[in-house]
Amino acid sequence: MLHFRRALGCMDTDFPFSRAFGCADTRERCVTSSQQLFRRLLLRSPSSKGALPFETIATIALDKLGKLDMVKAKKLVTLFRPDCDGRLSLLEFAGSVDSVYKDFKLMRASIDSASQVDHAAEQIFNGVFYMILAVAVVLVLGFNPFRMFLSFSTIILSFTFMIKGASTSYAQGVLFILAQRPYNIGDRINVSSGQVDSPGTGSQGWIVEDVTLFTTSLVLAATNERATVSNGALAKSRVINCARSAKAVVSFVMKFGLNVPYSKIKLFKIHIKTFVQARPREWISMQSFRSTKVEADLGYCEYRCALQHRESWQNIGAILQSKSMVQQFCIELQKHMRMTYESPPLPVEISTVFGNGINEQNIGMLLNGGISTENGRKGCEDISCEHEDGFDANASSIFAMFEEK
Repeated sequence: MLHFRRALGCMDTDFPFSRAFGCADTRERCVTSSQQLFRRLLLRSPSSKGALPFETIATIALDKLGKLDMVKAKKLVTLFRPDCDGRLSLLEFAGSVDSVYKDFKLMRASIDSASQVDHAAEQIFNGVFYMILAVAVVLVLGFNPFRMFLSFSTIILSFTFMIKGASTSYAQGVLFILAQRPYNIGDRINVSSGQVDSPGTGSQGWIVEDVTLFTTSLVLAATNERATVSNGALAKSRVINCARSAKAVVSFVMKFGLNVPYSKIKLFKIHIKTFVQARPREWISMQSFRSTKVEADLGYCEYRCALQHRESWQNIGAILQSKSMVQQFCIELQKHMRMTYESPPLPVEISTVFGNGINEQNIGMLLNGGISTENGRKGCEDISCEHEDGFDANASSIFAMFEEK
């Protein structure tokens, strides 16, 4: 208990990361101090060209004998996530420090909220205890309190039936918060019916702003709208806690024509895997790349690619941004390898388009996309057609498009 209080005291100071790091009483000052620390660490490696070698940070994992503590080293790698060359940019270093700052600030707010909930529960238990104690004292003094209750039985029963539903919801909400502890302050949650399937692309989330024993205050992350919901209503719903849904798995679908050889699809998979491995701060691995649907009539085969992100669904913005980059890369790669799928033209019944008036001019308009034959010939004379240049077999130009500058 003493160590816990001492740790909370260190979190409430203006220098939670020590005085050597600098002032971090606000998030802006924490970012400023992290930038100054990054520049001081760069002085140890003057030939690093603006990128900090991870070996400089790893020196804090050395023990008294100068040996590397592997447990501390793994935690440092998990926190900073250097690139494949073992280097960190200023943005990545400041972002890693900022994530730690947000975590302990949220933890401090959660501790305060838990203290308020425990205090409210203590008041309820004290009320029940003193009521039982009062009845026991009356019995010891020789009085029968049940006779007094029987005289008011009609009023008590009427009042009981009146507040039956509210009391049930109230008790469910209290047990929901005290027993389950489904969320903390700052968590992103999604509330829905238990009979409805959740979307596989991530649920729209509410940010928990405050938690009491009776109500929960929420903020809609997309629009900044605020709502207060009773805990009894939440107890009957399915609550998805995005903060506790670590290492999000995202997936997307791609279509390839049936005329694309399997060797080309395997090469496409290798390029995606290389793209993912080049971003260790975002992705853990590519979990699967397999065919899920074949439409012979439409002439395509559907593949689903599943990737595992390092962030939890709490940080859904970063996850969707990383997913969009991979999808854009796949689109450009499909164009480069000439693997884009074009749906076959649908049959058209001319009689349904022009009714009974079928003639040579109507057929010409249909073939020219709604343009009359004479105007079509005139337009073709004025427009010069250009052929698209082909791509080379090397995919390095596609990778260069998505390199961070």
